[in-house]
Amino acid sequence: MSSLAGTTAIVTGASRGIGAAAAAALAAAGARVGIIARDEAAATGTASAIGEATGLPTAARAADVAEPESLRVAITELAGQLGAPSILVNNAGAIDRSPAEELTEESWRRILDTNLGAAATGATTVLPLMRELGGGSIVNITSLSAHLGVRQAASYGASKTALLGLTRALALEWAPHRIRVNAVTPGYIDTTFTRPLVDGERAGPLLERIPLGRWGRPEDVAGAIVYLASPTSAYVTGQTIVVDGGFSVDG
Repeated sequence: MSSLAGTTAIVTGASRGIGAAAAAALAAAGARVGIIARDEAAATGTASAIGEATGLPTAARAADVAEPESLRVAITELAGQLGAPSILVNNAGAIDRSPAEELTEESWRRILDTNLGAAATGATTVLPLMRELGGGSIVNITSLSAHLGVRQAASYGASKTALLGLTRALALEWAPHRIRVNAVTPGYIDTTFTRPLVDGERAGPLLERIPLGRWGRPEDVAGAIVYLASPTSAYVTGQTIVVDGGFSVDG
């Protein structure tokens, strides 16, 4: 895979789970990594660990990605410290597992602002920076709920489905700037985010439906993210890579 040496990557929701694994993998490929998360201590700890492991500059900023100005400030500050980013991974996400009829208007707004609005804000914030660099790669992290119906995930599924639409639209609009926009769809990955499912009563039936016979690991998803961030995928845009152990193709 092509080296990312000399590049800057910004990853949202990167203090743990898939985001942390992606940040570590991008740094291992040579990128300077900026981490954004709500928990400042956790974000700083993850950035420090990655820096110690790779010897590369890293930085962290606390931000509520659902608040556009908070996210814009964090990205701008990281770009000032590490250099203009040619890679953005929109990973931060939130879910409300309530039945659809119990979702409040406040919850709907929060889920949409976090999962969809933040990706749009992040992308438009890095756009002028990537244009000056002559191109870049944006990777949006979606969900199987964008492809399949999932119970008690109405707002989450709606936001992630919309994120696929945003991915395709930006891929078309920004191709003239050599900015590629793609998505990665994780399946059932063993993280704190999915722990209610992995450890719950549905765990057995779900695991039986995964052809590769195991839960995914954050590192499984990170590999796809690094591929889409790197020059190896220079002719790939507007696409979605599903990393789910075969779950979605098992008829």
